[in-house]
Amino acid sequence: MREDIRQRIEIVRSGRVPEGYVGAIGGIFPVGWQHKPIKRVIQFYNKKSSEDNQYPILTSSRDGLYLQADYFDGQVTRDDNTGYNLIPYGYITFRSRSDDGAIIFNRNTIIDVGIVSKFYPVFTSMEREVDAAYLVLYLNNILQSEIRRVVVGSTQLVLSERKLLGLPFYAPSYVSQQQISGIILRCEHVISLKQEILVEKRNRKKWLLENLLDPDNGIRLEGFSGDWTTSSIGDAFTMLGSIPASRAQLGIDGTKYLHYGDIHSSNNYYLDVSVSSIPRLVCKKTPTNAFLMDGDVVFVDASEDYEGASKYIVIDNPQSEPIIAGLHTLGMRQKNDKFIKHFEIYMFQSNSVKKLINFYVSGMKVFGLSKVNIQKITFQYPGLKEQRAIAHVLSTADREIDLLQQEIEQWQLLKKALSQLLLTGLVRV
Repeated sequence: MREDIRQRIEIVRSGRVPEGYVGAIGGIFPVGWQHKPIKRVIQFYNKKSSEDNQYPILTSSRDGLYLQADYFDGQVTRDDNTGYNLIPYGYITFRSRSDDGAIIFNRNTIIDVGIVSKFYPVFTSMEREVDAAYLVLYLNNILQSEIRRVVVGSTQLVLSERKLLGLPFYAPSYVSQQQISGIILRCEHVISLKQEILVEKRNRKKWLLENLLDPDNGIRLEGFSGDWTTSSIGDAFTMLGSIPASRAQLGIDGTKYLHYGDIHSSNNYYLDVSVSSIPRLVCKKTPTNAFLMDGDVVFVDASEDYEGASKYIVIDNPQSEPIIAGLHTLGMRQKNDKFIKHFEIYMFQSNSVKKLINFYVSGMKVFGLSKVNIQKITFQYPGLKEQRAIAHVLSTADREIDLLQQEIEQWQLLKKALSQLLLTGLVRV
């Protein structure tokens, strides 16, 4: 990074305004940039559809503007859409009513003309010296905090056209705007491509789970044959004890404690006990069978939906650090070393196991899985050598997904940093 840029950033971080810049709503901007209210930059477009289904319906999300039929997998609103707002190619819209205060602006870059509901005002750039892509980036990045300040409402937050028109607009020359939007949009394009690859990798992982864990579908890894063993959880595992404690009782002192909420919130099916962020519980006496050892499996016994009812985690604890099975958990330990730890991570993700769990859970608003019923769940497993092979294939797929997710996160951070630096002129193009 150039020294002058680094110095400007340090000055801004210290709460001061660098020489040649001016402090304003949204941040600091170069003195020479054009400055005017939004009402002199945009004009609203008020044409509406004259008949039902005259144009394709568009839906605005945080990721962009989509055809409603694509966004909702073929499902579209059944209401008569006569009188919906027209949005031509390149024009901009936003949902004026928001449940969380996040007002997102999106351009129509997918079809010549679409329609959006009356809650989505449509506008375009009024002046030739304002690039529409730059304007959207400016609204979504620089003015987001100010937009949250001016929205009104209790259950739903509303951004009125009048409030939007009163916001300020700072921008460099038209050519610089195009250069800035081009840089940021290229970042968005890279992120979008990587997200598409991520979807493909997740679908491949799903296919592998569905097929490698089902010996009856005829798909086996090369070199393996023969029947798998069928067992119930009750026959293969010993059920463990637990210590019920609320989230409010947990802190930084005492013994590491596995709360069922932490299983639900985890993106993984294993828990590295050496991670220091695990909450702790101070308890005077703990049953021996409540301590979790390396390779133990812990299911949740309560969930708000069927998918969560089958969530479990495998304990990665080779150093035998003290950790307790907690509230709403069903811990279990294999009896005869029939399974390797890395296969256990995937063993209960098969469709057949999930279907059985969904059969045995009970409840209306909360789905519960009892210690008695979980022991009735049956599953299939191969020999140790095939377990290692399957675990290797699936863990490799997981690592590829994790690495790609990290790449996407880095690109998102880069885009955020570039947006802040370029849209405020701290870095000039």
